[in-house]
Amino acid sequence: MARFQHRIFALAARLTGSVPDAQEVTQDAFLRLHDHRRKLHDEASIQAWLRTVTLNLCRDRARRRASASPCELPDIASGARSPERQASESQREQLLKDALQQLSERERTALTLRELEGLTTQEVAVQMQIAEATVRVYVMNARLKLREILAHAARGTL
Repeated sequence: MARFQHRIFALAARLTGSVPDAQEVTQDAFLRLHDHRRKLHDEASIQAWLRTVTLNLCRDRARRRASASPCELPDIASGARSPERQASESQREQLLKDALQQLSERERTALTLRELEGLTTQEVAVQMQIAEATVRVYVMNARLKLREILAHAARGTL
């Protein structure tokens, strides 16, 4: 659990946009891992299985709710940053989180897995159970939408 807890929580937080939801999803994922521990034999299979379960739990949670409200992610600030820099980074982080929440669930999931989790297009396709070409379309659309959302925010028109 210690090896995967941070990554699973980060994935859930990115997909749900909510710290409490991410905590619940992470807890549920590890409870399910405990129930299936005898079926998983190596670290790679455990990580892939946890990622799949987390995606499914986030997807189920999104379906149950009409919209997810963005919340603050835990502050991972080091004491070395100045208050001005920390505030600026916090504003950029919040802007990005808000922009991610404006994407469709599938676009957000594909982009998060591909760009933030570092999975290959093929791995994302397997995780999302879709074709690789579809993953590329979701990621491209997500990037274009994010670029537009962030450009509007920079101009102050959001």
